[in-house]
Order: sequence, then structure tokens, then C-alpha cells
Amino acid sequence: MEVARERIATGVWTGPTAVLARVQTGGYGRHGRAWHSPEGGVWLTAGWPEDSLGQAGPLPDAGLRVGAACLRVVRGELGDAAERARLKWPNDILIDGRKVCGSICERFESAGRAWLLAGVGINVNNATAELPEGLRRPALALREVTGRAHDVRPLAAALTAQLDAVLRASGGRSLAPEVAARLWKLDEVVELVAGTERMSGVLRGLSDDGRLVIDSNEGRRVAPPGAELV
Repeated sequence: MEVARERIATGVWTGPTAVLARVQTGGYGRHGRAWHSPEGGVWLTAGWPEDSLGQAGPLPDAGLRVGAACLRVVRGELGDAAERARLKWPNDILIDGRKVCGSICERFESAGRAWLLAGVGINVNNATAELPEGLRRPALALREVTGRAHDVRPLAAALTAQLDAVLRASGGRSLAPEVAARLWKLDEVVELVAGTERMSGVLRGLSDDGRLVIDSNEGRRVAPPGAELV
């Protein structure tokens, strides 16, 4: 993200592009949480001028779109294990409840032009047993699932192509139906946090604009913007 912002600010980037790191020493996720990025994973930031996406302003469902792209790419690497991959709304990809991929979206303005940045981290061939203890969720690498090494660069290229495709989805087509069927905890009781508000209920799917829908004691509710699954 830092490299992307610097390249935009200095005019090196003038259109959609991406940067791939072999390792990261300052990787982070949502709310500034540390993301550990050793050699062997995909650590990528892609950027688009908002006006290149056919948008008059920010994409309201950018996080869901990026999550959908990540889910497609991860599933494409898993072969027969593809059905084990789930999206933990809004930005994590889990396999059997363990985290294999995370993403973050940021908006950045430079010289009067707004950009969308999508940072994605995928555990691919890196040894998750060597990651620090106390992670918010146990980590998993693709290699541990498939039993084989994966070629990082083609995987990163496929990810960039999918990101570009979903962010340019014709007419703002909702990706909610595609993602809803593969939500983590679908039809189970979940707890959501949005600022100081907490709500719980049975997860039923996604609204057209990509927010979680739950059946609670107060009836059917749609998660407020910025909500997060506990």
C-alpha cells in the first residue's frame, strides 16, 4: 500500500496497475491489524483511478467485490477442495475455518484524482507453523490443502485479472448471489459488531448491496455499514 501511494503521488502510476512483494515487513489488514507476509505468499496491492471504473464516486461494495475475486482465485487453486473455501464477510477467505486470504480496500486521493487501492494477502507456499502465535484466526496455506507447491506469479496475475473484472462488473451487477452461497457460517448463529452496537442472529445471506442479512429476535435485519463478524 505504501509503495502504491508513493507511485501514485509521484506520477509513476497514471492508470490501473499493481505491485507484488516477495515479502512485506509492514503488512496490515483492517483496523491496522498486523499481517505477516513471509516469502512464499502473494502480497499484492492493485490500484485503479475511480474514473477508470466508470464510477462517479466510491464503489459502495468494493470490499465485497474484492472478496469475491479472492474467493474465485483461491477456489481455482484448490481443485477438488474448492467447496471447502468460504468467505468470512467482508474480506477473509477461510478453508475449514482457517484463514488463507485477507484483503483490504482503501481510497486515496492525489492531485485531485481519487484512487481505489486493494491490498490482498494469500498464504500460498509459506509455512504457517512459523507465523507468530496469537493470530486472531489460525492460518492455513494453499500448499497445506493441496499437497503441492503453487506458482506465485501466475496466481498473482490471475488475482489481478479477477480484481479488475469484478470492479468493472457491467452496470454495477451485484455479486451478492455468487458470494452468498459460499458465506462462512451461513444458516448458523453469528454475532456482528458495528462500533458500539452488537447484534446476533441466524445468518441468511446478503442484501443486494452486499451487507449481511440476519434473522434476529427483532426480526430480519441488515448489517449496518462497517459491521464485522466476531
